[in-house]
Amino acid sequence: MRTNKEYGNKIRFGVVGLLGYSRSHIGQILMAQNAGEPVELTAVVAYMREKNEKLATELEEKGVKLVSDYDKLLEMKNDIDCITLPVGIPLHTSMGIKALEAGFPVYLEKPVSGAIQDADALALSEKKSGKKLFIGYQLCFKEVTWELKKMLASGDIGTIKKIVVVAEWPRTKAYFNRNAWAGKLSINNTIVLDSPLNNACAHYINLPLFLVGKEMELSGVPISVESELYRANDIESTDTLSIRIKTEEGVEIVWIASHACEKGIGPKFRIEGSKKTVNADFATKEKTWYEGASGEGEIFLEDKWGPLNPFVSVAKWLQGDKEIPVCDLKIARAQTVVVNGAHQAPIVDIPKKYVKEISQNDGDILVAVDGMNQLLDKCYQEGVLISETSFVEWSQKPTVADVRGLKFFKLPNTE
Repeated sequence: MRTNKEYGNKIRFGVVGLLGYSRSHIGQILMAQNAGEPVELTAVVAYMREKNEKLATELEEKGVKLVSDYDKLLEMKNDIDCITLPVGIPLHTSMGIKALEAGFPVYLEKPVSGAIQDADALALSEKKSGKKLFIGYQLCFKEVTWELKKMLASGDIGTIKKIVVVAEWPRTKAYFNRNAWAGKLSINNTIVLDSPLNNACAHYINLPLFLVGKEMELSGVPISVESELYRANDIESTDTLSIRIKTEEGVEIVWIASHACEKGIGPKFRIEGSKKTVNADFATKEKTWYEGASGEGEIFLEDKWGPLNPFVSVAKWLQGDKEIPVCDLKIARAQTVVVNGAHQAPIVDIPKKYVKEISQNDGDILVAVDGMNQLLDKCYQEGVLISETSFVEWSQKPTVADVRGLKFFKLPNTE
């Protein structure tokens, strides 16, 4: 492994934004810079500076250049080596393409996009520009994830038959009101498909797809998506999903998630092989994989590499270390295919008699469905969809979509 001194000049980052998730990008880059990693925060787009003047002033005091708009950032070709885009899903394609065409490598937050044609437009732009497009699925920047994939590929647990994932992540009304596109299927003619599957829990569908890929740098190939979409919140999209993916590699992935639950649980993973089964609970700090019951059986793989800073990985990859784990479109595209397949299903409103509003300490409101946690626990234990549990009256039969060769998505019932 190279030392930091062997990486040469630092990779200079330009970050778009001062608010929201932009603060995470700024903070992680500065943390790595202060730790002596080969990174530097050089510029930030501060077009809403008045909403975070404190941070803007602090950055200027550190020597970071603040610019008023995106075009000005893209003019800094002699000062910036990589653009980071912690922006909303509706802006991913347009801003990503613009940065690539301007000659910059790009770190784009997950997910890639709302529609597969937008993901493929980014891929085409990446190819034409010759610049790397990194996708912010942070788990795929971790060495432990690639080590897990190697162990699975070696046949350690036998042939992978099935992966089951559950994510019980409550989200309040404030979450769905935080911006103009939250909870939307589309906005301003841009497909968004905001949901647990394509936003908050997107990491945890990208991961199983990556793990079943036949090659180390490729994800598995979805061939069909069987889906049930529900909502309890007053939103356009779905807040509760159960889906079954079948892949070209012969693996079944059952994935269940909800924002309309009272307790936060997971995400939990179970990988069932022909020889043994391994588990992990990503709510735990270590994210250790176990044989047998999660947290109780023999350790299969420990996350012993510590905390992750993806911008350090990006910097080292751009400095020529192509062995370092990163996530790109070859890995991330499959998640968009699955999302588009899932949204062939209708979104069913959960009857109000099963839904309650729970006041939070800060005055916010959580919309939750009676028994949702128990329902999702049962789905995980049995490895089945919501409609297959006979646990609730409001479930619907799943819709099956063939996603082989999917190149274009439009919202159902639209011209």
